[in-house]
Amino acid sequence: MLLENKIALITGASRGIGRATTFALADEGALVVLLGRKEETLRQVASEIGSRGGSADVAVCDLNDEEQIRNAAGHILQNHGRVDILINNAAIVTEMPFLEMPLEMFDEQMHVDFRAPVLMIRELLPSMITNGSGAIVNVAAAVGERGGPGSFAYAAAKAALINLTRSVGEEVKSLGVRINCVCPGPVDTELFRTSANREYEIKRGGDIMKPETVANTILYLASDLSRGMSCQTVTVRGANRW
Repeated sequence: MLLENKIALITGASRGIGRATTFALADEGALVVLLGRKEETLRQVASEIGSRGGSADVAVCDLNDEEQIRNAAGHILQNHGRVDILINNAAIVTEMPFLEMPLEMFDEQMHVDFRAPVLMIRELLPSMITNGSGAIVNVAAAVGERGGPGSFAYAAAKAALINLTRSVGEEVKSLGVRINCVCPGPVDTELFRTSANREYEIKRGGDIMKPETVANTILYLASDLSRGMSCQTVTVRGANRW
């Protein structure tokens, strides 16, 4: 029970890496708050967690809406008193050549993939500092470290998330709050299975990882197993080259 009596908020909790993470954290004793846009799907996941003996709550929020982010964070703090662990996992992926992508589509991707984690951290970090403890894990991507064709907006947002982790982590490292980042390579999720870049990424090397493998890495960074570790980027891949 690595996370007994901890309260963990996971964004994008209804599928893929986020869903696997909710189970990983709940199985270790955390009360997990599942945040996403589709209440029915979130409640299905929460029900599954309950059937396994875990505890879960649901928060409905569109991460493209700043007011909804603020309201959701406020309600969670009001209902639970604190958030010990924040997992910024939610993301959207729009694959399109640079010259073809409308700026409105670029802006939406930057809002969800980068600005939303910034806002979520701004809302929850003050209470973590007041409590003198907290763990934040940002889920970026290996493409954020290297880039990739047709993924410039996603890669740019994830690169920004990596450096947000390093920069803010330095600011709060003496205040009891740790911020780390996970950069998965290809992961067997619905998004990757339908990706236009799927064959390209497979040919460039590395096994397709299970969502549970990434979730266990997030668990490590969220728990005291990684005590003292902050401002770091952990790349989850099956090979040492892109």
